[in-house]
Parts: sequence; C-alpha cells; structure tokens
Amino acid sequence: VSLQGKKEYLIRLRNPWGKTEWKGKWSDSSQEWEKIDADEKNKLGLSEKNEGEFWMSIGDVMKHFDLLDLCHQDKEAFISSLEDKGDKEKKDWNTASYIDSWKRDISSGGSDRKTESYWSNPQFLLDLEDEKDETPVIISLMEIMEKNRNRMDIFIGFDVHRIKKNAPQPLSDDNFSDESLRFECRAEETEWRENTKYLTLKPGKYVIIPFTQVKDKESRFLLRVFSQTKVLSSSVDQPPCISNDDLEPDNTLKTYADDTEWMDAFELYEFIKPLWTENENFPPLTLETARCFLNFIDEDRLGVIGTEEAEKIKQLLSRWHAEFQSRVKDGSNKADVKGLKRMYSVLGVDIGRKVIEAVTTRYADKDNKISFDDFVQSAAKLLNSYSIVEIDEQGEALQKKEAPRDSTTPSRRRWSAE
Repeated sequence: VSLQGKKEYLIRLRNPWGKTEWKGKWSDSSQEWEKIDADEKNKLGLSEKNEGEFWMSIGDVMKHFDLLDLCHQDKEAFISSLEDKGDKEKKDWNTASYIDSWKRDISSGGSDRKTESYWSNPQFLLDLEDEKDETPVIISLMEIMEKNRNRMDIFIGFDVHRIKKNAPQPLSDDNFSDESLRFECRAEETEWRENTKYLTLKPGKYVIIPFTQVKDKESRFLLRVFSQTKVLSSSVDQPPCISNDDLEPDNTLKTYADDTEWMDAFELYEFIKPLWTENENFPPLTLETARCFLNFIDEDRLGVIGTEEAEKIKQLLSRWHAEFQSRVKDGSNKADVKGLKRMYSVLGVDIGRKVIEAVTTRYADKDNKISFDDFVQSAAKLLNSYSIVEIDEQGEALQKKEAPRDSTTPSRRRWSAE
C-alpha cells in the first residue's frame, strides 16, 4: 500500500483457529489504516471483524515468525505471472502423474550424482523439443505414506537433467557422459512429505530423477508434472529384449538336435542331478527348475525334449553356475539382487528396472539375496516369456503366433552351451 508517498509492504495472514488476531501495527483497528484511501482498503478487503484474518508489515512478519510455508490451493494460483496476457483468465494446466517407488538394492540409489548407484533411481522423460519458447513447468514429488512407518527418516528430492537427442535411455553409469547430458537444477532434499519446484525450461529433452538423500531407503512416491502446454512425458525403463534374432539366450541355438529319444520333466531332473550330487560346490536344483527349462524349450507344448537338448541344458547350467558364483561374496551360495541385471545380461537377456523389481519380489529373501535355483528359474521363465513376444520400435510387446498345439513331432530348438 502507499503510505504518505512511500510503499509499505504488507502480508495478509489468517489464524486457522478463526479468532485472536494481531494487535500491533497494521492490525484491523490500527491508526495506520486511517491514512489509507477508502477505495484501497475496500480493494484489500479490510474487515474489523474478529474472524482470524489480519495484515502485518513484512518487517513484523520476519521479526515474529521463524518459518513460513507457502500453500497454493490450485495450480492456477501458483504464480500470477503465468496469466495469459490476451485474456483475463489464466491458461489451463496439463498434468502428468506417475506412481513409482524406491526399492533397496534396485532403484534407491541415493542423491550423490558421482556414484554408480545414483543412476539406478527411477527416471522420467520430459520432451519439450516441439516447443518454440521457454515453457513454465511445475514438478511436484510427494512421498506416499505407508502404515506403521516413521516417514521422518526419509529426505526426498529430484534432479532435472537436459539430454541430447541421441542420449541413451535410461541413463546409467555405463552410458552416462558429459557430452550427452547437462545438469539443469536440483530440488534439494527435504524432510517434508512433498517437494515442489517451479521451472522455466528451454525447448529440448529432459530427464527427471527422483531420489532419497540416503540410498537404499524404501518408499512409494507420486511424481506430477504440470505444464501449460501438452508436453510429452513418460517413465523411462529399458524395454526387455533377447540378444539374438530368435529371442534366445547368448546365441545358444546353433545346431539342431537330431535325436529320437525324449524325456519329460522328471527324467530331465534325474538327468541333470549329477551336477550337484557329484560336485559339492554346485547347489541342488529342484524339480520346478527342470519344469521351467522344459517349458522354455518345448515350443509345441508336448511336455518332452530330446536327449541331446538335455545334454546342452546340463552344459548351460554349468556355465550359468560359474557366472552366478562370481557374484557370491559371503559363502552363503546366494547373490545380491543388485547384480541381477548384469547376470541376466551375460545370459543375453536385457531387462529394465520394473522386471528386476518383480523378480526380486518373487524370488529374493529378506536380505535381498537370491539362490542359484531361484536365479535359474527366473532366467528360464524370462526367456520363455520373451520367446513368445516381439518388441516393436516403441518398446511395446506384441503377441507372436503360437506353434500348433496338436503337433505330433516336437520342434527341435538349436542349443549350444558355448
């Protein structure tokens, strides 16, 4: 307001209890208001009722209050400068919402950008390449409350990185480079449940990475992106794929098995049993594992495979065991799930964070470790799942035509353990 030719900055406050107001300078009945024009007082909505609302000078607010929270009731009220100059009404806002989670050893990589684990945090793409001008964007990260947990032990924040067109997605410690990515800004970690930041972004592509201050903290979260234009945004994860044309592991299908003897799951189990009965370092497998392998190979659903294929399976299991043991560190014959992605990659299976989380939920123990038997089962099931789908250019799964179920001769898949 203007007081005797000088600008006086005031803040309007409200006591949430509805009564008891400020009695000092600029209170409802203070002498300062007598020097203000009546039209200006009406414009400000000055009332002498004891309803809990009152005005204070900014100096008194800073003197009497230590903490100030800004609560915007809706998106349009967030910032007045976003008003469309051609209209009195503000523009509509578009909202994109994502519910995701931080998982220990998988997707809770902490806040330190210099560490490998940081890039395991969930990632979200924001595409502003088609925009001609700078775009106002509000990014809001909110922790989803869980029962029986003290949420004050988690500090949350997020980073925004600008990436080039050809930058790999998702970003990882293996493919990250200063040439493909530029750090834009950070919403610093806060103990509050929600962390919101207003940005004005230039045309281009951006990656939003939510994080917890300390890695391996677990929680679900809601990420919302508000914009005045319909920008493209999406969750970034690696689409599943197998390393060769037939969607089979590691070029293992090279030679046809030309045999006429067949074995079912029980016979296959007995056939591979010497792997652990004759080698004390090889952990025992279960009948379910034999069933998983047979289901993967038995494309015609006849429940049998050839003896030569079974021999290839035995050799393959030996190679898989060697790779698995290289990840075992404490003599428990179990490997940390944080190494699952690399282990699957060695087998020729490239999968994303969501699949790793699903495998961990299904197979890992309370310490987030997985046994060799469970690892083999999960690998066989993943290979079987991806062998009946194709992945299109957008990373979408398309159902392939199944083999006839009334075939009289089992199809022979080509196997090699090398």
